[in-house]
Amino acid sequence: MLAVNIPRLASKGPLQFDVPAEFEKVFGFSLTDYTNFMFSLLLHAMMERDARQANADPPSPVGHYWLKKTTLTEETIHKVLATGIILARCISTSQRTARIRGFHIPPRQPLHYFCLDYEFALGKLESGVIYRVLDNLEPDRKDPYLSSWGPIFEDYLAWLFESYVSTKYNTYHSSPRYADGTQVCDAIVICGGTAILIEAKIATYNIKTKYSGDFKLMKNYLKSKLVGTPIKRKGVWQLVKVIENLKTKPIDFLPPCLAKVNKIIPLIVTKDEIGSSFFINTYLNERFESHFRRKDYLSLVITPLVTMSAGSMERAMRPLAKMAFSTILESRITTDRQLGRPFEAASKYVFKGTARSLPKHMELLTGALDDLMKDFGMKEEDGSPAKMTLD
Repeated sequence: MLAVNIPRLASKGPLQFDVPAEFEKVFGFSLTDYTNFMFSLLLHAMMERDARQANADPPSPVGHYWLKKTTLTEETIHKVLATGIILARCISTSQRTARIRGFHIPPRQPLHYFCLDYEFALGKLESGVIYRVLDNLEPDRKDPYLSSWGPIFEDYLAWLFESYVSTKYNTYHSSPRYADGTQVCDAIVICGGTAILIEAKIATYNIKTKYSGDFKLMKNYLKSKLVGTPIKRKGVWQLVKVIENLKTKPIDFLPPCLAKVNKIIPLIVTKDEIGSSFFINTYLNERFESHFRRKDYLSLVITPLVTMSAGSMERAMRPLAKMAFSTILESRITTDRQLGRPFEAASKYVFKGTARSLPKHMELLTGALDDLMKDFGMKEEDGSPAKMTLD
């Protein structure tokens, strides 16, 4: 989203918030340095993986030693490491301490950082920017700032479909509108006579909710961020309202793409992994089912509500190059009627692990590699400009 969708939306008009400026104001280094640093972390992960496969030396630390052949100052390197955004799930060691740290890196020297979960750390790229900036905003700017990220996430989903998905089986409608100009939902995907109604939710849950094991905290989070109320609608209630409108509104009030639809699949996509986690789909579908009566919609097939994360959506891009999205979602439903398993565990088409066959992403990574070597002044052992490729 930082590399593609913020610039993409900015080209259409000014954004509500200047994210790079807000970021630098909080941290004292640029968002460009931060994203380059994240990419250097990815390179480090790839090199460590290759070393382990070759039975070479054990993992080396991330930090000053890894970045010593760059033009970065010691101060900048330490500032980035000390943010705690990047090195989630890492071990910090010094002569006096050796303990696992989640998100708070003690600002002392010397420190070595061993990242234990690169995928998790890289997944914090955008959410780290979002929430650390949010923490430092004035109270009256917090809600508008969070709201401004919604269209960015929605545009990322649209970009995925534009880049990878077969238009033979799937037609993506971004931000569809009723006749009066109000928004139906964040997106609709038409697969023959089936309409997938999508609500995209950026609301990342905090550390306390995620790791405390307190069911009440998680339930409150789900209610406030993904269910809502009839007055203050969130994901579940927003989709219920769309389905109500299909029954109560005249056909010419609805967007043309819904004119010949006979089946509805409601879908919530979360930026965080919660959308594809154990039993989350079960709970949200129970809330969905409790808010309308199926016998009032005999002319329309309405499936259970499905939830998935952005990561699962990325992993779905490979099969979506040759099949309908509705096939993938209906398979997930029939494989696990209780909807309790993680998305990939209940799918015949989407598998866990790194998303594959994403050439547009590889193009972006190649460009990021070039920028990284140039901006960081990376050098080979002999002092010549670094030469790296992504294999």
